[in-house]
Amino acid sequence: MVHYFKLLLFNYLVGNGDAHLKNFSVLQRSTNDYGLTPAYDLLSSSLHLPNESRTALELFEEHETKSFEANGFYAYDDFVAFGEKLGLSVKMIENIIKTFIGNEPKVLKLLEESFLSQEAKERYKILFLNRIKALKYRFL
Repeated sequence: MVHYFKLLLFNYLVGNGDAHLKNFSVLQRSTNDYGLTPAYDLLSSSLHLPNESRTALELFEEHETKSFEANGFYAYDDFVAFGEKLGLSVKMIENIIKTFIGNEPKVLKLLEESFLSQEAKERYKILFLNRIKALKYRFL
């Protein structure tokens, strides 16, 4: 569940609106338990489809949090509530979110050193910083 939570958070931050359930696979291990396969199709689809949904998967099928209802986007409180639904402790969720937010300088450095065009770099940077801002926002 930790790995799944991190993948959803990563896809949100990089603008991967194409991370549908078909992009997550489960594999039976030699110990007969199951786990997620290594991630694939990790890209910023929003760079090419700027009007697509922020996420391919809704975090909550049966309801929306008060934060989402008020803002129309997923923020800190939504990811905490989602992580809790996965069975993760609030402390673990907060540490994961803190780690992702703390990696902002590294992401921006990698982006600047990438082979994307300058225009694509700028669009990606704006998208990423917007998502980081949303992730930092606490409604409650």
